[in-house]
Amino acid sequence: MLGLMRSLALFALVAVACQGGGALPSSGGDASDPGARDLGASEQALPPGGCRLDLDCTDGKRCLAPGASPGCGPCLAPTNPCTSDGDCAQLGAAMICQDIPCHCNGAPRGCTSGCASDADCSDGESCGADHRCQPLPCTLDSECGYGFRCVGAGGTCARPLCDRDADCAGIGFCVLHTCYPTAGMCIFPPG
Repeated sequence: MLGLMRSLALFALVAVACQGGGALPSSGGDASDPGARDLGASEQALPPGGCRLDLDCTDGKRCLAPGASPGCGPCLAPTNPCTSDGDCAQLGAAMICQDIPCHCNGAPRGCTSGCASDADCSDGESCGADHRCQPLPCTLDSECGYGFRCVGAGGTCARPLCDRDADCAGIGFCVLHTCYPTAGMCIFPPG
């Protein structure tokens, strides 16, 4: 809730500055406004087209986190529909049954290649015996990749949650309330 309030306060500040031709405060905000956001000291400059939240984007664009899928255009029917990994076994040892992004109604799962090694998985994940990528187990932050922390009682690597760049010290940008080494990008939704 605090993050939403901060985002709304930033949006209002930008709108007032743009309408009145004024400049945004470079640091410190307005001392008389307890909800003012310290834009200079805690936030890094965004690259052109970069974003932290949808509010940073214009012209109907939305903020896409680094490495995230932009979404779907036309629906896709899986070439090998399935309900379990056993349905995919005849196609190869590392074939798994999983949800297909952008699936057409009636066929949400299909056979696809699972991981064969950790290199086939995203940062902060390892390849399990079931050929599925899963969060890396850990006991210390140093066991996780750059930009990840060891979290939870069972200890798994995950990107830290945040409300501002300062919460991501040593990592980079707070994008959609998660720490990433780079800013998000403003994109048009597919479709």
